Amino acid sequence: MTYQFLSLFHRDHLQPHAESPIGRLRAGPRLRSAALVTALLSSVLTTLPLSVIDASPASAASGPGVTRYRINTGGPSTSSGGWTADSATAPSAYIGSTGSKIAATTRAITLHSSVPAGVDSAIFQDERYKPSTLGNLETNFPVTAGRSYDVRLYFAEIYSGCQSVGCRKVDVTIENQQVLNDYDTFAEVGGYKGTMKSFSVTPGDGNLDINFERVLKAPRVTAMEIIERPLPECSDGQDNDGDGVSDYPADQGCDSSTDDSEAPNPSQCSDRLDNDGDARNNHPDDPGCSSPADNDETDPPPVGVGNGDTEPSVAGVGQQPGIDCASVSGEDVSPGGNIQAALNASSSVCLNGPGFYRTGNISPGASDTLVAEDGAIISGAKTVTDWSASGSNWVSSGQIFTPVQQSGSTCERPGYSRACDYVDVFRSNRPMRAYASLSALGSAPDAGYFFDYAADKVYINRTPAGQLLELTDIKSAGIQSSASGITLRNVRVEKFAGNCTDLGPGAQLDNVTIFGCHSHGARMKTGSTTRDSYIAWQGTMGSFGSGIGLLLENNEFAYNNQAGFGTANGGPWHAGNTKFASTTNLKVTGNYMHHSRFSDGFWTDINNVNSEVWNNRFSFNDRFGYFHEISCSINIHHNTFEGNGSDGIRVSDSNDGTFAFNTFKNNKGRAVNMSLQSHNMALPKCLGTNTTRDVSNTMKRNNVHDNISINSGAFTCSGYSPCDGGRENRIVNNTVQ
Repeated sequence: MTYQFLSLFHRDHLQPHAESPIGRLRAGPRLRSAALVTALLSSVLTTLPLSVIDASPASAASGPGVTRYRINTGGPSTSSGGWTADSATAPSAYIGSTGSKIAATTRAITLHSSVPAGVDSAIFQDERYKPSTLGNLETNFPVTAGRSYDVRLYFAEIYSGCQSVGCRKVDVTIENQQVLNDYDTFAEVGGYKGTMKSFSVTPGDGNLDINFERVLKAPRVTAMEIIERPLPECSDGQDNDGDGVSDYPADQGCDSSTDDSEAPNPSQCSDRLDNDGDARNNHPDDPGCSSPADNDETDPPPVGVGNGDTEPSVAGVGQQPGIDCASVSGEDVSPGGNIQAALNASSSVCLNGPGFYRTGNISPGASDTLVAEDGAIISGAKTVTDWSASGSNWVSSGQIFTPVQQSGSTCERPGYSRACDYVDVFRSNRPMRAYASLSALGSAPDAGYFFDYAADKVYINRTPAGQLLELTDIKSAGIQSSASGITLRNVRVEKFAGNCTDLGPGAQLDNVTIFGCHSHGARMKTGSTTRDSYIAWQGTMGSFGSGIGLLLENNEFAYNNQAGFGTANGGPWHAGNTKFASTTNLKVTGNYMHHSRFSDGFWTDINNVNSEVWNNRFSFNDRFGYFHEISCSINIHHNTFEGNGSDGIRVSDSNDGTFAFNTFKNNKGRAVNMSLQSHNMALPKCLGTNTTRDVSNTMKRNNVHDNISINSGAFTCSGYSPCDGGRENRIVNNTVQ
C-alpha cells in the first residue's frame, strides 16, 4: 500500500490540532481546491451520527457514518451504546488475545471532553493489555478496501501502580504508520479518566491493522470503535439532488467521484464544457476559473498600466480624482528619477508624469507623503526582450537573480512546487506560473516559466511576440519603513519579490494600486488605514496586519495567492486575500473580496477582539468567504457572501460573535458553520490561558440571527452538540431557501 498523509497542522499556530488523522492512504488526484481540503478536515473534526449494527463486517453503505465495530476490550457487552464483548470467556475475534490479559477497576471513571456524548463510562473500567515480556497487543479488522474509516481508540489509566507521569508509554500504529508516540494517558488527562483518540484511514486492502506497542509498561486499550464513512454523493448511487441522474460523470453537479455534493447544478467552471471558446474548460485548467464555483470561464483581462485598474471595479475603487504635481508642494520626481533622494530632501514628493520608476526599496520618514500622477508605476521588475526559440519554448539567457527561498514542504501547495521561490515572470502584466523543471514546463497546460538559476536562463512556454515580458529584479519590499504617519496617495506599486508596502503605525493608503508582489501587498500596523485601493495578484497575500484601530474601507482584494502558497496537504496557512491577527477594534467596510486563490476572502486568526465587518462583498473565494478563528467579539453584519468554495462564514474556537442580516448565495458549503476544532495551543487572553486540548473556554455565546441563505446551505455548528447547551450559542430567525 502507498500512503498520503493529511496533517491537521496550522502553519501559523505552530502546534498540531488535537486529533491528527491518517489521511487518504492511497495516492489520488490532485486536490482541486481548498474547498475539498476543508471538506476533508471538517469530516475528521465533526462527530458523525452513528447507526450501530452488528460487530461483523458489512457491505458499503451510504448515508450517515456506520459503526462497523464497537468493542469493549477487556470487558462484557453493554446494552448502553451496543458495545460487544471482549472478555475472558468471550474474547473478540479481531483482537490478538493470545498471551494478553484483562484488568479491571471498580473505581469511578470521569470522562475527558474528547469522549463523544453518550459513551458509557463503564467501558473504561476494564482493559485488555499485553504483559511487558510478551510483546505487542495486535488487532485486525476486516474492512472494505478503498473505503474511508474513522478509528476511535479509548484509553484510561486504571492501574493503581501507574498513577504518575511517565509510568506507562505506548506507541500506536495504524496500517504500519505510527499515530501516537510515547503516549502517556496519565500525563494527558490524569488517572481514572477516560479519553478518546480519533484517526482517519483508507486501507488499500481488506484488513485494518491497529497495533499497540510497548515503550514503558504493558500496552493496553479500553475500547475500540471503527466507523465507516459514507460514500461521497457523487459515487453513492443515489440521485441526491433530484435532477434525474446520479453520480459522476452523469450528474453535472459532480466535479469528480469524490465530490460530496450533486447540487447545485454546475457553474461554468465545473460543467466540463468550454464556455469561452479558449480550448480549455473548468477549474483549474481554464485561466478564467478561480474555483469550481466560478460561473464565468471568461479569461479576466490583463491588469493595465494605469493606476486603479481593476477587473472588475467596485464603486470608489480607482475612481478618486487624479493628482496634478503642480498643485503639490515639495519635490517632484520624473520617471527614472531618484525617489529616495527626493524623500530625503522633502517630506512631500510627487511622481510627475506617467511611466516606470524602477527602483529598489523606498523608505519614507515619519509623516512623509508620497503621491503620484496617473500612470506613474513604482516597479521592482525589469523588462526582458532577448528571447530565442528553444524547442517548444523560448529562452532568455544572462538572467542573474537568486531568489529568496523557503522550505518547499511548508509553504507550497501540490502542483505549485516553486511558490516559495520569491521571483516572478510577467507576460503582459499577468504572472506566469512557475515550474520546477524544463520537462514540467513542456507539459504545462497554462502559461508558465522555468527559471534555471544555475545557468541564469529563463524559459517560457508562450510566445513573447507582441507581449511585455518582465522579470522580478528587486528582492526587498517596494516601500518599507517603520516610521509612523506615512501617506501614500494615487500610487501604484508592483512586482517586487518582497512586500509591495510595509509601513509603520498610522500609515494611510489612499487610492493605491498594489499588484503582483510575490509576498504581501500591504502590511498594516496600529492606526493604519487602507482606503479606495486595489490590491490584487500578490504571490502570497493581499493584506496582513495586527494592532489597534485598523481600517479597511472601499477596497478591492482579488486573485491573491496566485503563486499557490500552502502546505503539502493543500492547506492555505498564510496566504490568500487577507489575514489579520492580534487586532483590537478592526473595522472592515465597503470592500469587495473576491477570487482568493486556495483561501478565504477575509481571515481574522488568533486574538482579534472587537472587530466589526459590515457592508462588504465576499465572492468566489476558493475556501471560506470569511474565516473567524481563535478570536473574540466580532460583529459581521449586512454583508453578501456569494459563490465561495466552502462555507460563507466559518467560525472556529471563538466567542461572543454576532452574525446577522447577511445574505448568502450559491456558496458551496454552509451559510454559517460554527466549528469546534480543539486547537492545541495557548489560547489568547480573551479566551483564557488554557494550554491543553480541553476547549471548554471556546465556542461560547455566538449569535447567528436574521440571515438569508439562498442555495447556500444551513446555519449550523460542528464538532459539538447541541449548538447551544452550556455554550449559550444561538441560531435563530434565519431563512434558508
